[in-house]
Amino acid sequence: MVKPHPLFNFWSADEVAECMDGVTEALYRRLYEVVEPRANTPGLDYREVNDSFNHCLGHAGWLKLTDDERRQLNEIAAAFERAAV
Repeated sequence: MVKPHPLFNFWSADEVAECMDGVTEALYRRLYEVVEPRANTPGLDYREVNDSFNHCLGHAGWLKLTDDERRQLNEIAAAFERAAV
C-alpha cells in the first residue's frame, strides 16, 4: 500500500482538491467522493459537522483511493512542498 505524504495528516480531501496545483479533473472528483459530509445529519452541531467534513485525507479517505490515485496525490504534495520552500 502507498502511504500518504505527511501533508495529508493536516489537509482534508476537499482542501487538496481546491488548493493544490496539479489535481486533474478526475482526481478532483475522486477526492470529493471520499469526503463524507454529514451536514444533513439531524442532531449534529456545527463543530461536529465541520469536524466530520474536514477529516484529514491521510486518515479519512486514503484507503478508499486506488494506489495510482495515492501515487498521484503524493507527487502533487511533494511538488507543493518543494514550491513552498
